[in-house]
Amino acid sequence: MRPLVLLSTLSLSMSGLAAQTAQFGLQGEAASTRIGGLTGGEPLRADLFGGRGSVAFGPVQLSVVYHEGRLRGAPPPSSASIFDILHITTPGSASSPRVIEGSVLAKFRLVPALAVGVGPHGRAYVSDAVTLHRIWGAGSINVEVPLLGPGVRTFLGLSRSFVTRRQDSLTSVTGGEVGIALGAPSGWNARLATRFDDAVFTDGRHERLVGLMLAGGFGL
Repeated sequence: MRPLVLLSTLSLSMSGLAAQTAQFGLQGEAASTRIGGLTGGEPLRADLFGGRGSVAFGPVQLSVVYHEGRLRGAPPPSSASIFDILHITTPGSASSPRVIEGSVLAKFRLVPALAVGVGPHGRAYVSDAVTLHRIWGAGSINVEVPLLGPGVRTFLGLSRSFVTRRQDSLTSVTGGEVGIALGAPSGWNARLATRFDDAVFTDGRHERLVGLMLAGGFGL
């Protein structure tokens, strides 16, 4: 009898999964960002371009994000900075380091307005000679509610690292984003958001990112 019960339970579970329809989404993203803590002076700027691909199966959604751009702005001549670490002798030229960031997020929607997520995040500063990594795993909570009917929504997401890579001297990263999302019945959508994060290192140094992001695409 026990094998029959197990087979029956498995069959019902598979039938429930089969009833779910996978949904897909693809967005292009552009962000104007300022990153403080890389030099002893003013924050450096970076225009990041990339995208996000998502797939949802019932309440579970998996997203992959990638952005890339170049740092702009010169450090004070009297202070050590990321340009010295990366052996950049002419900041502001084509030799300026690239900023590459990405994440993989698994999100579970508890109710229509509330979801929790978890996944790895990374940021790298890349020159021809050296690459500096920032790698961490984080949990997140995301709230999204209608603002002007179902087609205009406001959202807030907050995240906190629960593990960091020891080689990066990174102790914690706290971040999030807040903004407005527009959705059309045809499936096209757009988002305008302010994003931020604060990385803390073992020596007490902070590396703070603030940016304005514009995204557009279709699907999720």
